[in-house]
Amino acid sequence: MILLEHNNSEVISIVDADSKESIAINNRKPVLELFHLAKHNSNHVLVWYHESLKNVINIEGIKTSFYLKNMMFSYSLENYFPEQIGYVEDSPFLKINKKVKYPTWQMSSSVGVIHASQLLKFEKYIDENDSFDYTLNAIARIGMSRGLFCYSEPKLLDDLNSLMPSNQASK
Repeated sequence: MILLEHNNSEVISIVDADSKESIAINNRKPVLELFHLAKHNSNHVLVWYHESLKNVINIEGIKTSFYLKNMMFSYSLENYFPEQIGYVEDSPFLKINKKVKYPTWQMSSSVGVIHASQLLKFEKYIDENDSFDYTLNAIARIGMSRGLFCYSEPKLLDDLNSLMPSNQASK
């Protein structure tokens, strides 16, 4: 498992969770670095998180929840896109309990996880000038119709109260 720490616009550090060794940063942009890591570590699980959440990442929760390669998890109290767009594919009128796992294409740069082999499938759809949040949402939105299981997963964090307000798309 590879952990990528960022501050939304820039990669802060990359660490191999098993060996605890630091990995060299090749691209400062989180999206570009995730794809770089995926190309060179295609058999690894990639985890991204905002620097403010470094001490509350639940590695054991990630390991137990992430059991298929074709999954993508993320968690945030707020969505990047407004609620009116909808949470679940073709079902925008559900009342969602954010403290339980639920299917959604709305991802967040706050914290998330995807298998490197799955991430590589979306490289041709990505514009490096898009924001990290927009890119993650685009991957999930495209991926769900192609067999990628996308979820909001609160087990990614030990303390859900540690979340800061996340980025949101402009109207």
